[in-house]
Amino acid sequence: MDFFNRELSWVEFNARVLNQACDKTLPLLERLKFMTITSSNFDEFFMVRVAGLKAKALSMPDWKDSSGLTAKEQLSKISKRVHELTDIQTEVLNREIIPSLAEKGIVYVSSKDFDSNQEHFSEILFNEEIFPLLTPLRADTNQTFSLITNLKLHGAYLLKPIVENPNIPTEFLTNAEESMVIVQIPKTVRRVIWLPSKNDQRYFTLVDDILEKFVTKLFPGYKVTDSLIFKATCDADFSVEEDKGDFIQAMENVLVKRDFAKPVRLVCNSSSPKIQEMLTEKLQLNPEDVYTVDGIVDISTLIDLREIEGFSELKFSSWKKSLIKGFVPGQPFWDKIKQGDILLHVPYQSYEPVLQFINDAADDPDVLAIKMTLYRTSNHSAI
Repeated sequence: MDFFNRELSWVEFNARVLNQACDKTLPLLERLKFMTITSSNFDEFFMVRVAGLKAKALSMPDWKDSSGLTAKEQLSKISKRVHELTDIQTEVLNREIIPSLAEKGIVYVSSKDFDSNQEHFSEILFNEEIFPLLTPLRADTNQTFSLITNLKLHGAYLLKPIVENPNIPTEFLTNAEESMVIVQIPKTVRRVIWLPSKNDQRYFTLVDDILEKFVTKLFPGYKVTDSLIFKATCDADFSVEEDKGDFIQAMENVLVKRDFAKPVRLVCNSSSPKIQEMLTEKLQLNPEDVYTVDGIVDISTLIDLREIEGFSELKFSSWKKSLIKGFVPGQPFWDKIKQGDILLHVPYQSYEPVLQFINDAADDPDVLAIKMTLYRTSNHSAI
């Protein structure tokens, strides 16, 4: 009996999600939603499944799964297929979705295309809201790379001192002619930045575009000779050790480890092959672990575009959810639950009964504790 490989089967599942983003019959913002789901799905896949395979390839090189593939063979096939899908994703986003959104009045503006008003607006935003949150770190120490955080955007910059300025600060200087500096883009800064509008059109840019435009303000006395925006996906294949007492604390410890674990994938733009090579070496990755995209690095954060008011024609029509039989909003239904289990079909039926159930329990003086099953964890969130 032949078996399919589990990991490769999952990659093909995500390829089918991507196919929804490629479907021109779907509304544009729904296509974008499937595009962002594809991106976030791959983040989690690499954090857990690929990280686990990398560990197994080192500790059990001769091990084979039920399909007959070693961990190393699986990693090679995964890399080849995901590179193909990443190229498709980037091509569809750049050549179909973004241009089509512009035609409908939602226009992406990169930093090189800012007009005077947009540049003035962006500079004020950078000075007041972004600049105070940025902390450049020299990249000549291993400690800097241990601080690269899972799934957060970073900028990498090569700096050269301006020779005609003898009073330049020396904190970024090394013995090398060029010094690399890493700047993390905090998640507290919104990724999608809405620019001043014109007529009926809405213009937006990304925080990484604004950083690229004004990053030299971080380095007085230096010129930026090369730059790269990147995101590292780190090993999150940790188990929770329940036998050590506090389960909640154990779970929190796992989530902290996820932030600063060993990188397993690098996603970056194509602006600097030199920095890309340096990062690959510093992060101890192989070339097949690097995914270079032409344009936007972290597609998953574009989901914020779906929150724009109006443009209902670019979304699916709202689903009218039904209520489960016997549920009356605002009235407790403990007796109904006592009669038997209630099965809720989400998203076809409203989730309101669950919310009311929790609220009723929280308000009931006879309830001593509320316990719920932790279904999954992903990047500091639990469902």
